[in-house]
Amino acid sequence: MTPDTNIADFGFDARLCAAMAREGVTHPNEVQLKAWPHVLSGRDVILTAQTGSGKTITYLATLLQRLVTQSAATPSPAPQALILSPTRELAMQIAGILRSLARPFGISSVIVMGGDDRARQVRKLEGGAQIMVATPGRLRDLLQDGVVTLSQVRTLIIDEVDRLLDEGFAADVLHIASGCADGAQLILCSATLPAALRDLTQQIRPKGFIRVEVKPEAAMPRQMHHQLAFITGQAKCDMLLARLEARRGRAIIFVNVKAEIDAVMRFLRQAGVMADILHGDMRQAARTKSLRHFSEGRDHILVTTDVAARGLDIDDVGLVVNYDFPPNVETYIHRAGRTARAGSRGLAISFCGPEKRHLVREVEKATKIRLKVIA
Repeated sequence: MTPDTNIADFGFDARLCAAMAREGVTHPNEVQLKAWPHVLSGRDVILTAQTGSGKTITYLATLLQRLVTQSAATPSPAPQALILSPTRELAMQIAGILRSLARPFGISSVIVMGGDDRARQVRKLEGGAQIMVATPGRLRDLLQDGVVTLSQVRTLIIDEVDRLLDEGFAADVLHIASGCADGAQLILCSATLPAALRDLTQQIRPKGFIRVEVKPEAAMPRQMHHQLAFITGQAKCDMLLARLEARRGRAIIFVNVKAEIDAVMRFLRQAGVMADILHGDMRQAARTKSLRHFSEGRDHILVTTDVAARGLDIDDVGLVVNYDFPPNVETYIHRAGRTARAGSRGLAISFCGPEKRHLVREVEKATKIRLKVIA
Protein backbone atom coordinates (compact mmCIF):
# COMPACT_ATOMS: atom_id res chain seq x y z
CA MET A 1 0.00 0.00 0.00
CA THR A 2 1.14 3.56 -0.79
CA PRO A 3 0.01 7.06 0.32
CA ASP A 4 -2.19 7.09 -2.82
CA THR A 5 -4.05 3.98 -1.66
CA ASN A 6 -7.84 4.24 -1.63
CA ILE A 7 -9.92 2.66 1.14
CA ALA A 8 -11.54 0.41 -1.48
CA ASP A 9 -8.12 -1.16 -2.12
CA PHE A 10 -8.42 -2.95 1.23
CA GLY A 11 -11.39 -4.97 0.00
CA PHE A 12 -14.10 -3.18 1.97
CA ASP A 13 -17.70 -3.57 0.82
CA ALA A 14 -18.65 -0.73 -1.55
CA ARG A 15 -21.48 0.33 0.78
CA LEU A 16 -19.03 0.56 3.66
CA CYS A 17 -16.64 2.63 1.54
CA ALA A 18 -19.50 5.02 0.76
CA ALA A 19 -20.42 5.23 4.45
CA MET A 20 -16.80 6.00 5.38
CA ALA A 21 -16.67 8.66 2.67
CA ARG A 22 -19.68 10.34 4.28
CA GLU A 23 -17.59 10.44 7.47
CA GLY A 24 -14.78 12.13 5.53
CA VAL A 25 -12.58 9.06 5.02
CA THR A 26 -11.73 8.28 1.38
CA HIS A 27 -8.00 7.59 1.72
CA PRO A 28 -6.44 5.78 4.68
CA ASN A 29 -4.38 7.75 7.15
CA GLU A 30 -1.23 6.41 8.81
CA VAL A 31 -3.12 4.47 11.48
CA GLN A 32 -5.34 2.78 8.92
CA LEU A 33 -2.50 2.00 6.51
CA LYS A 34 -0.64 0.24 9.31
CA ALA A 35 -3.56 -1.42 11.13
CA TRP A 36 -6.05 -2.57 8.49
CA PRO A 37 -3.95 -5.34 6.91
CA HIS A 38 -3.41 -7.01 10.30
CA VAL A 39 -6.95 -6.51 11.63
CA LEU A 40 -8.62 -7.59 8.39
CA SER A 41 -6.56 -10.78 8.44
CA GLY A 42 -7.99 -11.61 11.87
CA ARG A 43 -4.88 -10.98 13.94
CA ASP A 44 -5.00 -9.76 17.55
CA VAL A 45 -3.73 -6.18 17.54
CA ILE A 46 -2.59 -3.54 20.02
CA LEU A 47 -3.04 -0.16 18.38
CA THR A 48 -1.13 2.64 20.10
CA ALA A 49 -1.94 6.07 18.72
CA GLN A 50 -3.00 9.39 20.16
CA THR A 51 -6.36 11.12 20.05
CA GLY A 52 -7.57 12.35 16.69
CA SER A 53 -5.65 9.67 14.81
CA GLY A 54 -8.73 7.94 13.40
CA LYS A 55 -8.73 4.85 15.65
CA THR A 56 -12.52 4.64 15.92
CA ILE A 57 -13.23 4.36 12.19
CA THR A 58 -10.18 2.10 11.89
CA TYR A 59 -11.66 -0.60 14.10
CA LEU A 60 -15.33 -0.02 13.27
CA ALA A 61 -14.72 -0.46 9.55
CA THR A 62 -12.96 -3.79 10.04
CA LEU A 63 -15.63 -4.98 12.49
CA LEU A 64 -18.46 -4.20 10.08
CA GLN A 65 -16.60 -5.79 7.18
CA ARG A 66 -16.23 -8.95 9.23
CA LEU A 67 -19.93 -9.05 10.12
CA VAL A 68 -20.99 -8.36 6.53
CA THR A 69 -18.83 -11.13 5.07
CA GLN A 70 -19.60 -13.78 7.69
CA SER A 71 -21.48 -16.83 6.46
CA ALA A 72 -25.24 -16.47 6.49
CA ALA A 73 -25.78 -18.61 9.56
CA THR A 74 -28.86 -18.14 11.71
CA PRO A 75 -28.12 -14.95 13.65
CA SER A 76 -27.78 -15.28 17.40
CA PRO A 77 -29.75 -12.92 19.66
CA ALA A 78 -26.59 -12.54 21.74
CA PRO A 79 -24.02 -9.90 20.74
CA GLN A 80 -21.39 -11.02 18.25
CA ALA A 81 -19.08 -8.08 18.96
CA LEU A 82 -18.29 -5.98 22.01
CA ILE A 83 -16.68 -2.54 22.14
CA LEU A 84 -15.62 -1.58 25.66
CA SER A 85 -15.13 2.10 26.55
CA PRO A 86 -13.87 3.71 29.78
CA THR A 87 -16.36 6.62 29.67
CA ARG A 88 -19.98 7.23 28.73
CA GLU A 89 -19.02 10.11 26.47
CA LEU A 90 -16.66 7.95 24.45
CA ALA A 91 -19.23 5.15 24.35
CA MET A 92 -21.83 7.53 22.93
CA GLN A 93 -19.32 8.85 20.41
CA ILE A 94 -18.47 5.33 19.25
CA ALA A 95 -22.13 4.35 19.06
CA GLY A 96 -22.95 7.40 16.94
CA ILE A 97 -20.24 6.66 14.36
CA LEU A 98 -21.17 2.97 14.42
CA ARG A 99 -24.82 3.72 13.61
CA SER A 100 -23.75 5.88 10.68
CA LEU A 101 -21.42 3.27 9.20
CA ALA A 102 -23.76 0.32 9.87
CA ARG A 103 -26.91 1.90 8.43
CA PRO A 104 -26.55 0.43 4.90
CA PHE A 105 -26.38 -3.11 6.32
CA GLY A 106 -29.12 -3.08 8.95
CA ILE A 107 -26.63 -4.23 11.58
CA SER A 108 -28.14 -3.66 15.01
CA SER A 109 -26.32 -2.25 18.02
CA VAL A 110 -27.00 -1.33 21.63
CA ILE A 111 -25.20 1.00 24.04
CA VAL A 112 -24.90 -0.28 27.61
CA MET A 113 -23.74 2.28 30.17
CA GLY A 114 -24.45 3.59 33.64
CA GLY A 115 -26.57 6.67 34.16
CA ASP A 116 -29.00 5.57 31.44
CA ASP A 117 -32.24 3.59 31.58
CA ARG A 118 -31.23 0.03 32.51
CA ALA A 119 -34.61 -1.50 31.66
CA ARG A 120 -34.53 -0.04 28.16
CA GLN A 121 -31.02 -1.43 27.61
CA VAL A 122 -32.17 -4.86 28.78
CA ARG A 123 -35.15 -4.80 26.40
CA LYS A 124 -32.89 -3.96 23.49
CA LEU A 125 -30.50 -6.76 24.41
CA GLU A 126 -33.39 -9.21 24.65
CA GLY A 127 -34.55 -8.08 21.21
CA GLY A 128 -31.16 -8.97 19.75
CA ALA A 129 -28.21 -6.70 18.95
CA GLN A 130 -25.21 -7.78 16.93
CA ILE A 131 -22.86 -5.17 18.41
CA MET A 132 -22.75 -3.98 22.02
CA VAL A 133 -20.96 -0.78 23.03
CA ALA A 134 -20.48 -0.76 26.80
CA THR A 135 -18.84 0.82 29.80
CA PRO A 136 -17.40 -1.69 32.29
CA GLY A 137 -19.57 -0.92 35.33
CA ARG A 138 -22.97 -1.44 33.70
CA LEU A 139 -21.70 -4.41 31.67
CA ARG A 140 -20.42 -6.06 34.84
CA ASP A 141 -23.84 -5.64 36.47
CA LEU A 142 -25.69 -7.14 33.50
CA LEU A 143 -23.28 -10.07 33.32
CA GLN A 144 -23.72 -10.77 37.04
CA ASP A 145 -27.50 -10.69 36.63
CA GLY A 146 -27.35 -13.06 33.66
CA VAL A 147 -29.00 -10.51 31.37
CA VAL A 148 -26.30 -10.77 28.70
CA THR A 149 -23.78 -13.39 27.63
CA LEU A 150 -20.47 -12.91 25.87
CA SER A 151 -20.23 -16.48 24.60
CA GLN A 152 -21.04 -15.42 21.03
CA VAL A 153 -18.67 -12.43 20.98
CA ARG A 154 -16.12 -13.10 18.23
CA THR A 155 -14.66 -9.59 18.15
CA LEU A 156 -13.66 -7.76 21.33
CA ILE A 157 -12.48 -4.17 20.95
CA ILE A 158 -11.27 -2.29 24.02
CA ASP A 159 -10.81 1.42 23.42
CA GLU A 160 -8.48 3.44 25.65
CA VAL A 161 -7.53 0.32 27.55
CA ASP A 162 -4.76 2.26 29.32
CA ARG A 163 -7.37 4.47 30.94
CA LEU A 164 -9.39 1.43 32.03
CA LEU A 165 -6.29 0.07 33.74
CA ASP A 166 -5.61 3.44 35.39
CA GLU A 167 -9.12 3.35 36.84
CA GLY A 168 -8.75 -0.15 38.28
CA PHE A 169 -10.66 -2.22 35.74
CA ALA A 170 -7.92 -4.77 34.98
CA ALA A 171 -9.84 -7.64 36.60
CA ASP A 172 -12.98 -6.70 34.67
CA VAL A 173 -11.07 -6.64 31.38
CA LEU A 174 -9.65 -10.12 32.08
CA HIS A 175 -13.08 -11.45 33.01
CA ILE A 176 -14.68 -10.00 29.88
CA ALA A 177 -11.94 -11.32 27.58
CA SER A 178 -12.18 -14.81 29.09
CA GLY A 179 -15.96 -14.83 28.59
CA CYS A 180 -15.80 -14.26 24.84
CA ALA A 181 -15.98 -17.04 22.25
CA ASP A 182 -12.89 -19.20 21.78
CA GLY A 183 -10.58 -17.64 19.24
CA ALA A 184 -12.27 -14.23 19.41
CA GLN A 185 -10.27 -11.47 17.77
CA LEU A 186 -8.98 -8.85 20.22
CA ILE A 187 -8.22 -5.26 19.29
CA LEU A 188 -6.80 -3.11 22.07
CA CYS A 189 -6.48 0.64 21.55
CA SER A 190 -4.25 2.67 23.82
CA ALA A 191 -2.51 6.03 23.87
CA THR A 192 0.52 4.45 25.56
CA LEU A 193 1.91 1.01 26.33
CA PRO A 194 2.48 1.01 30.11
CA ALA A 195 3.86 -1.97 32.01
CA ALA A 196 0.38 -2.79 33.35
CA LEU A 197 -0.92 -3.16 29.80
CA ARG A 198 1.99 -5.37 28.78
CA ASP A 199 1.25 -7.61 31.77
CA LEU A 200 -2.44 -7.70 30.89
CA THR A 201 -1.82 -8.71 27.28
CA GLN A 202 0.39 -11.57 28.43
CA GLN A 203 -2.45 -12.87 30.58
CA ILE A 204 -5.04 -12.51 27.83
CA ARG A 205 -2.93 -13.77 24.92
CA PRO A 206 0.34 -15.42 25.98
CA LYS A 207 1.31 -15.83 22.32
CA GLY A 208 1.24 -12.07 21.94
CA PHE A 209 -0.35 -9.36 19.84
CA ILE A 210 0.70 -7.59 16.67
CA ARG A 211 1.64 -4.06 17.71
CA VAL A 212 0.71 -1.15 15.47
CA GLU A 213 2.12 2.19 16.63
CA VAL A 214 1.79 5.76 15.42
CA LYS A 215 4.09 8.22 17.15
CA PRO A 216 2.48 11.19 18.97
CA GLU A 217 3.97 13.75 16.61
CA ALA A 218 2.50 11.90 13.63
CA ALA A 219 -0.95 11.97 15.21
CA MET A 220 -0.97 15.68 16.12
CA PRO A 221 -2.55 17.75 13.34
CA ARG A 222 -0.10 20.02 11.52
CA GLN A 223 -2.69 22.79 11.36
CA MET A 224 -2.77 23.04 15.17
CA HIS A 225 -0.91 25.87 16.94
CA HIS A 226 0.39 25.48 20.48
CA GLN A 227 0.90 28.43 22.84
CA LEU A 228 2.12 28.68 26.42
CA ALA A 229 1.65 31.37 29.05
CA PHE A 230 3.56 31.29 32.34
CA ILE A 231 0.86 33.00 34.39
CA THR A 232 -1.12 32.41 37.57
CA GLY A 233 -3.96 33.99 39.54
CA GLN A 234 -5.94 36.88 38.05
CA ALA A 235 -3.72 36.94 34.97
CA LYS A 236 -5.20 33.57 33.96
CA CYS A 237 -8.72 35.00 34.09
CA ASP A 238 -7.74 38.07 32.07
CA MET A 239 -6.01 36.07 29.34
CA LEU A 240 -8.81 33.53 29.24
CA LEU A 241 -11.38 36.25 28.63
CA ALA A 242 -9.24 37.87 25.94
CA ARG A 243 -8.77 34.56 24.13
CA LEU A 244 -12.46 33.71 24.30
CA GLU A 245 -13.38 37.08 22.85
CA ALA A 246 -10.94 36.60 19.97
CA ARG A 247 -11.84 32.99 19.23
CA ARG A 248 -13.43 31.57 16.12
CA GLY A 249 -15.68 28.55 16.61
CA ARG A 250 -16.30 26.64 19.79
CA ALA A 251 -13.95 26.63 22.78
CA ILE A 252 -13.20 24.07 25.48
CA ILE A 253 -11.64 25.09 28.79
CA PHE A 254 -9.97 22.25 30.70
CA VAL A 255 -9.32 22.28 34.44
CA ASN A 256 -7.55 19.60 36.46
CA VAL A 257 -10.09 19.28 39.29
CA LYS A 258 -13.87 19.67 39.49
CA ALA A 259 -13.62 22.32 42.23
CA GLU A 260 -11.91 24.66 39.77
CA ILE A 261 -14.92 24.58 37.44
CA ASP A 262 -17.00 26.65 39.88
CA ALA A 263 -14.33 29.36 40.09
CA VAL A 264 -14.00 29.58 36.30
CA MET A 265 -17.76 29.69 35.84
CA ARG A 266 -18.17 32.49 38.42
CA PHE A 267 -15.59 34.57 36.57
CA LEU A 268 -17.20 33.94 33.18
CA ARG A 269 -20.69 34.83 34.44
CA GLN A 270 -19.39 38.05 35.97
CA ALA A 271 -17.85 38.87 32.59
CA GLY A 272 -21.16 38.14 30.85
CA VAL A 273 -19.87 35.01 29.11
CA MET A 274 -22.23 32.05 28.82
CA ALA A 275 -20.80 28.54 29.09
CA ASP A 276 -21.81 24.97 29.88
CA ILE A 277 -20.05 22.60 32.27
CA LEU A 278 -19.21 18.91 32.14
CA HIS A 279 -17.71 16.68 34.82
CA GLY A 280 -17.97 13.12 36.08
CA ASP A 281 -20.26 13.79 39.06
CA MET A 282 -23.09 15.11 36.89
CA ARG A 283 -26.11 12.94 36.16
CA GLN A 284 -26.03 11.37 32.72
CA ALA A 285 -29.00 13.40 31.50
CA ALA A 286 -27.21 16.64 32.45
CA ARG A 287 -23.96 15.48 30.83
CA THR A 288 -25.78 14.59 27.63
CA LYS A 289 -27.59 17.93 27.62
CA SER A 290 -24.33 19.89 28.02
CA LEU A 291 -22.69 18.01 25.15
CA ARG A 292 -25.77 18.46 22.96
CA HIS A 293 -25.84 22.21 23.61
CA PHE A 294 -22.16 22.45 22.83
CA SER A 295 -22.27 20.35 19.66
CA GLU A 296 -25.35 22.14 18.33
CA GLY A 297 -23.86 25.57 18.94
CA ARG A 298 -26.38 26.81 21.48
CA ASP A 299 -23.49 27.42 23.85
CA HIS A 300 -20.10 27.78 22.27
CA ILE A 301 -17.98 27.34 25.40
CA LEU A 302 -17.56 24.21 27.53
CA VAL A 303 -15.76 24.18 30.88
CA THR A 304 -14.81 20.63 31.77
CA THR A 305 -12.48 18.19 33.44
CA ASP A 306 -10.72 15.42 31.52
CA VAL A 307 -14.03 13.59 31.16
CA ALA A 308 -14.16 15.41 27.80
CA ALA A 309 -10.50 14.99 26.90
CA ARG A 310 -11.22 11.70 25.14
CA GLY A 311 -14.15 10.67 23.00
CA LEU A 312 -15.39 14.17 22.20
CA ASP A 313 -15.33 14.43 18.41
CA ILE A 314 -16.96 17.75 17.50
CA ASP A 315 -15.91 19.81 14.50
CA ASP A 316 -15.21 23.54 14.65
CA VAL A 317 -13.58 23.57 18.07
CA GLY A 318 -11.21 26.42 17.30
CA LEU A 319 -9.76 26.86 20.78
CA VAL A 320 -8.66 24.60 23.62
CA VAL A 321 -7.53 26.29 26.83
CA ASN A 322 -5.63 24.35 29.47
CA TYR A 323 -6.60 26.58 32.39
CA ASP A 324 -4.45 24.24 34.45
CA PHE A 325 -1.44 22.70 32.74
CA PRO A 326 -2.11 18.99 32.10
CA PRO A 327 -0.50 16.57 34.58
CA ASN A 328 1.20 14.45 31.90
CA VAL A 329 1.99 14.18 28.19
CA GLU A 330 -0.93 11.91 27.35
CA THR A 331 -3.45 14.30 28.88
CA TYR A 332 -1.97 17.24 26.98
CA ILE A 333 -2.25 15.38 23.69
CA HIS A 334 -5.80 14.27 24.36
CA ARG A 335 -6.94 17.75 25.34
CA ALA A 336 -5.21 19.47 22.45
CA GLY A 337 -6.68 16.86 20.12
CA ARG A 338 -10.18 18.26 20.66
CA THR A 339 -9.28 21.06 18.23
CA ALA A 340 -7.99 21.09 14.63
CA ARG A 341 -10.18 18.12 13.73
CA ALA A 342 -11.41 17.16 10.26
CA GLY A 343 -8.72 19.31 8.64
CA SER A 344 -9.71 22.56 10.36
CA ARG A 345 -7.28 24.90 12.09
CA GLY A 346 -7.05 25.14 15.84
CA LEU A 347 -5.23 26.68 18.79
CA ALA A 348 -4.27 25.01 22.06
CA ILE A 349 -3.13 27.48 24.70
CA SER A 350 -1.87 26.37 28.10
CA PHE A 351 -1.51 28.33 31.34
CA CYS A 352 1.36 27.18 33.53
CA GLY A 353 2.77 28.07 36.90
CA PRO A 354 6.57 28.07 37.42
CA GLU A 355 6.40 24.85 39.42
CA LYS A 356 5.23 22.91 36.35
CA ARG A 357 7.92 23.88 33.86
CA HIS A 358 9.18 20.29 33.92
CA LEU A 359 5.83 19.14 32.51
CA VAL A 360 6.21 21.56 29.61
CA ARG A 361 9.61 20.06 28.81
CA GLU A 362 8.12 16.56 28.91
CA VAL A 363 5.34 17.51 26.47
CA GLU A 364 7.77 19.18 24.06
CA LYS A 365 10.16 16.23 24.17
CA ALA A 366 7.46 13.62 23.58
CA THR A 367 5.60 15.45 20.81
CA LYS A 368 8.58 17.21 19.23
CA ILE A 369 6.40 20.32 19.20
CA ARG A 370 7.62 23.64 20.58
CA LEU A 371 4.99 25.45 22.65
CA LYS A 372 5.25 29.12 21.69
CA VAL A 373 5.67 31.22 24.84
CA ILE A 374 3.38 34.27 24.74
CA ALA A 375 3.60 35.41 28.36
